[in-house]
Amino acid sequence: MTVLNKSYMSITQQRQIEDVEYDIRNYINAYSEDDFNKVLEKDERWDVFYHLSQMRQSLFNWYTFDETSHLLEIGGEFGALTGLFCERCKQVTCVEESEFRAEAIYERYKHKENLEVYVGKVQEIKFKQEFDYIILVGKLEYMGEGSKGKDKYVAYIQDILSLLKDDGKILIATENRYGIRYLCGARDILTNKPFDGINRYIDGGNAYAFTRQELIRIMESIEGMKYKIYYPLPDYRCPQLIYSDLYLPKSNLRERIIPYYTSKDTIIANEKELYDDIAENGAFPFLSNSFLIECTKGGTVCDVTYAALSTDRGEEHGFATTLHESGQARKTALHNAGIRSLENMYANLMDIKKHNVAIVPQEFKERFIEMPFVQAPTLSDYLKMIIRDDTKTFEEMFEKLYEEILKSSDHISSAKNAFPRHDDDTRDYGVILKHAYIDMIPINCFIKEGKLIFFDQEFKRDNFPANYIMFRALKYTYMFITFANSLVPLQKMKEKFGLTKLWEDYAKEENRFVQDNRDYKTYGNFLEWSKLDKKDIRSNILKLSYK
Repeated sequence: MTVLNKSYMSITQQRQIEDVEYDIRNYINAYSEDDFNKVLEKDERWDVFYHLSQMRQSLFNWYTFDETSHLLEIGGEFGALTGLFCERCKQVTCVEESEFRAEAIYERYKHKENLEVYVGKVQEIKFKQEFDYIILVGKLEYMGEGSKGKDKYVAYIQDILSLLKDDGKILIATENRYGIRYLCGARDILTNKPFDGINRYIDGGNAYAFTRQELIRIMESIEGMKYKIYYPLPDYRCPQLIYSDLYLPKSNLRERIIPYYTSKDTIIANEKELYDDIAENGAFPFLSNSFLIECTKGGTVCDVTYAALSTDRGEEHGFATTLHESGQARKTALHNAGIRSLENMYANLMDIKKHNVAIVPQEFKERFIEMPFVQAPTLSDYLKMIIRDDTKTFEEMFEKLYEEILKSSDHISSAKNAFPRHDDDTRDYGVILKHAYIDMIPINCFIKEGKLIFFDQEFKRDNFPANYIMFRALKYTYMFITFANSLVPLQKMKEKFGLTKLWEDYAKEENRFVQDNRDYKTYGNFLEWSKLDKKDIRSNILKLSYK
């Protein structure tokens, strides 16, 4: 059972407890870990989401921890990451200065056999062993008491290095005060003031967020320190993508991430609209909203160069897709329940392959699918590259895509069409596929030497129209290439593929699918935070223009 150790607690460490913290602790007492989604459905406060959502685990659920390791988590808060560490490591030690929060962590994970929770400051605790991993999430910013120099942060890291095994690693997640979110007007996470970090906190404060180069100076001030910088998007709190210097984004980020804003009253630009320009101009490492730094003296850094996370899609459909320095890519189930979904994905790809559709070579292993990294753009990226100069090829690529869709499965009688219809529906649904692989869309295939090569075919609909897949392909292409309609009218494409009369009903069906797949019940508040109205942005800009 979990141990709660208060022998290093000091009365001076106690702090005022906010009302929302009492509510979070009451939720922890009243619900099991598996039932927190019920809380997120009804409580729309950011603090509740931050401490209870599984999306928090995306910061580390892709990382390969040694299962025989001992891990130290400094600043466990309410334990959003602690449970993940208990699953991945042999022994976990969590230090939390707040007695109130430490007790909540204990209550949340009291059934664990490999967790000890300390109340106190890590510098004052005498541990029984050295650690393989030390975790610092959102803590380094506070270790210099607002200092803008590097010395206090260097000294702190050197102190905790004494707790680390010779080949151990420290993992640090921290803010970037030049993050694109902050340049777009978002309130600084440390002070709640817009543009405060880029002004180096002119009114001072008890914390300081770093630039990339400031972090590098801190790391290089420690003799023998090796380090690797990752870039979580949209930030380290709710990561969906994680890049590194060995694999940086090139384009079409807008279709891969969902930025969010818990306060929108100061936003003057939508960061999602800026990412492609940032990537194209080589500015992404400087403007990333957050950093994750892996550092070690005697060990080796992780070989993952990129990770895409779908933690928010539940246990059955939660995956980590990772690229490795070896040249391999993996799609790993984050939970045991996801292994069945991986098996289905593999079976879908093998069936497509039997129908002479090219796929990325796959090998199914215990809980992941392994494949080679393909040095080619996705069809989605390619379409965006060519549309301004070659609309003819743009249209032809959709024709080519449709040919592959028609090849992917046997054709059956229109009488067996399973698409939800009215009894008097006489519309022409075109070719009906025995198995419609609805993820055969531009983001899920590469184009190499003019050939389409498919991957990630998780979902299928039996006895479904082939042009429903084309509807999805067009819908998401035109959603993410925002200027496409002005060059190749969407209406023209609807007519080409027999979608004009079907579009509205297909859109309703797609909305039902997405709501279920994205778990709108649980993540509805998060998705509301992600919405930015251009009218509100214009209003905020006008406020800055007032004399």
